[in-house]
Amino acid sequence: MSLTLDDRKNSTTAFCGSASICSDQPPAVAFEDHELIDPRWDEILKKLLSFFNYEDDWDGMDGAAASATVIGAAIRIALTQRDALHPAPDAVSMTCNGTITFETSASESEPFPITTLEVLSETDAELYVGGEVLKTFTITK
Repeated sequence: MSLTLDDRKNSTTAFCGSASICSDQPPAVAFEDHELIDPRWDEILKKLLSFFNYEDDWDGMDGAAASATVIGAAIRIALTQRDALHPAPDAVSMTCNGTITFETSASESEPFPITTLEVLSETDAELYVGGEVLKTFTITK
């Protein structure tokens, strides 16, 4: 499986990861490289799978649950980044708008700016740095 995020502003293809936000290299993991995969990806993927169990009003404040297509797109992004040996994000969350965010701090000693990749739909995502939209992407398979 290959997943690309097409940069609409610059008409380039990029793979967005957590700590290293964009790389032009496609994901490829050889079996012998499996020990290089950040073990935190397991928890990220488990949390993404748990979002299938959420229903609207999951937060008690009329929050919309993410659709199966949004969750599927987020899982594809996570698997692509994991297989490209990118570090796992610090957190993954479902928002009250039914979107999914991956968040990464600059470093433990320098927690800001926070980088966020928000999966808006099966085909759309936005990359924020310090709360400002840096890039808008089309998610393709």
